[in-house]
Amino acid sequence: GVRAMRADARAGEGARLLAAFATRVVPRLARARAHKGSHGGKIAVVGGSELYAGAPYFASAAAMRAGCDLCHVFTHAKCAPVMKGYGPDLIVHEAWSRDAREATRGAKTETETENERSIDLVEAFGRFRIDNAVIGPGLGRGAALEAVEALREVAAACVVDADGLKALEPTSADEDGAEAARGRNPTALATPNKMELWRLVRKASGAFEGGVTTMDLSAREDREKIASALRRYAGYNFLVKGEDDYLFIQHWDVAPSVCDSERAASGDASIVRLRFDGVGSPKRSGGQGDILAGVLAVFLLWSQRTDATTASDRLDDYVAAVGAACFLVKAASSAAYREYGRGAHAQDVLARVASTFMAHLEPDLS
Repeated sequence: GVRAMRADARAGEGARLLAAFATRVVPRLARARAHKGSHGGKIAVVGGSELYAGAPYFASAAAMRAGCDLCHVFTHAKCAPVMKGYGPDLIVHEAWSRDAREATRGAKTETETENERSIDLVEAFGRFRIDNAVIGPGLGRGAALEAVEALREVAAACVVDADGLKALEPTSADEDGAEAARGRNPTALATPNKMELWRLVRKASGAFEGGVTTMDLSAREDREKIASALRRYAGYNFLVKGEDDYLFIQHWDVAPSVCDSERAASGDASIVRLRFDGVGSPKRSGGQGDILAGVLAVFLLWSQRTDATTASDRLDDYVAAVGAACFLVKAASSAAYREYGRGAHAQDVLARVASTFMAHLEPDLS
């Protein structure tokens, strides 16, 4: 039965964290106050390009399956028709048709400049009352890269993934103190894989010059080096995706109590290993990271809407949301693998997100 499945899934290190998510973070569905956005929120996905249309689709469809009420997709003009053809649930905007300025090579003619389209994404977020966002899936060098920092200001718990990570710039050593003070208790989340993490760390500190294979997240010394480098990216926490996921919580004076963590030497950063027994799949396919990004945007929004009043409680809700998203996607991946084996791919995982949520995380299910 459902309760037996939940008990089995919550066995191990993640039990307390998943219980906190289900009881404290997931909004209850109340018909009396139900309207679009009241329960699941309005999520935006900023991404896609002429080449990559699948990534923003997986992120946006996953946000819908995870429980958001409306999803807007802001994408490249040539990607928009493809996105609209995927289905009627998404609201798709032609948001730009050029590369980011720093990515553009060569001079442009006056005609080329006039024909470029790029909407004001910050204004659009306000006009459509966007609650949270995923920035980066399939973005390539698109013009939206110019708006990442501005969007973080209006979607405070946004998820920056994939190509969006290119926009992150570390502060210099003499700026670090001021930037850290400005970015206390951040809720924006960057979600690099190990290679993307290595590039961010190299850009910030120069560590691990021997290459990504010299960086071992299971080693405490290496985690300390990573945490020190990531402090330079003011305003972000970092979720490093892998067999075990590692959450680097930056510039918080408190540590989470819903799970075990280690305090970094800086004194204002915590490192959490997110591990859930019995879930995950040996099959890796493109699109699974995009699915996780979409789920994270919804869960992080919910974590900002709880009745938490202290920094400690707010951090616990935040960490519970991140951990539950990681668990949900890995459990959905497990279900897909059990049915399809090595033939499983991202669409199979996506198709199991909602049912997996119902089986393991839904508090309204009797």
